[in-house]
Amino acid sequence: MNTPFFKILCAALLLCAPFARSLAQDTFLIECESFQFTGDWRISDYKRHRILGASDTRSEPMTVFAIKKAGKYFVWACAPDFPPDEKPGSRRFRVLIDEKKLPDEAGRHGKDGFYWELLGERELEKGEHLLTLQNASSFPRCDAVLFTTNPAFNPNVDAADKTLRNRLRRRPVEIPADYVTDFPYPEALQAAKGGKVFSI
Repeated sequence: MNTPFFKILCAALLLCAPFARSLAQDTFLIECESFQFTGDWRISDYKRHRILGASDTRSEPMTVFAIKKAGKYFVWACAPDFPPDEKPGSRRFRVLIDEKKLPDEAGRHGKDGFYWELLGERELEKGEHLLTLQNASSFPRCDAVLFTTNPAFNPNVDAADKTLRNRLRRRPVEIPADYVTDFPYPEALQAAKGGKVFSI
């Protein structure tokens, strides 16, 4: 069988294969412009990406996200950097989950433009967790943070297609301004929210 329809079907299946594998495992990303609490970081456009960044930071952006399936998650961040002859590693930041830093910093890949970097892995229970960005240099910039239970998943390859990336997008959990529902880290949100925080 070598009809045009068969060729189109095969191409579509190949295109959707990374997304199907990600669904079987549990893979999702949070775009940083969707953070509920941005601190003194700012949302802007940078090299055709919508990013969250800062120049002189005194507070940290954070948001709450939901894990639907407990397990070991590999955490990636998409960040810009510069080639070796243009001061690479000068826009670094760290990613924290539930106030604990991942082992590696983002923004150190040494490539011109945006690239996904694996920052570490973390065992996460089903439920709500706190995601925080922390400045590690001047001018940190973050496009998105990706979580996957699939150790073979590489977003530089498997989420390079814009359509597939859009399917992996997940909105953060919206937290009311005056309380946190059964959330284990209410104090961490207090500075970002600028109001009272109650744990119930």
